[in-house]
Amino acid sequence: MEISALAEQAKQPAGSSHIDVRVIEPAFLIQKSKDGTQMKIKVSQISNREHDVKTSNKNMERMFDLQLLMAQADDLADKEPIEIIKIQRNMLHDSIDFLVTVLGLNKQEQDKLNEMEFKQTVECVNYVFERMMGLSDEDIDLANKKRDASKSKD
Repeated sequence: MEISALAEQAKQPAGSSHIDVRVIEPAFLIQKSKDGTQMKIKVSQISNREHDVKTSNKNMERMFDLQLLMAQADDLADKEPIEIIKIQRNMLHDSIDFLVTVLGLNKQEQDKLNEMEFKQTVECVNYVFERMMGLSDEDIDLANKKRDASKSKD
């Protein structure tokens, strides 16, 4: 596929190639450990293990930085093809780095992540964002049901 075709595909709004990137508002109801510094997050697409995730300033900054990059990647209308590809490549690398670092993935989990589809990777990132922002699995399920219901009305 030519670079210009990739650029046009990336500029398309919703569609089969569109990645659902959500910016999450902080809920600050984070389910933390007894010492208040970390939570358990299980990302079933990667492994059955619960990962200890610290909500340290450093990890929260990683999350916000990746959210900013994702927001920029969703606004490609006035970008040149090479710039679009660079933004998308950076988003891919930063998404993988975010999950590896924040979840503390072992080699086997990293290998599984590297073999996943990009859409699945973004879904995992969004899930970790939501959990880090204080949403429980129940909150996430409810929000997804509401979003799906509003999409079906459109």
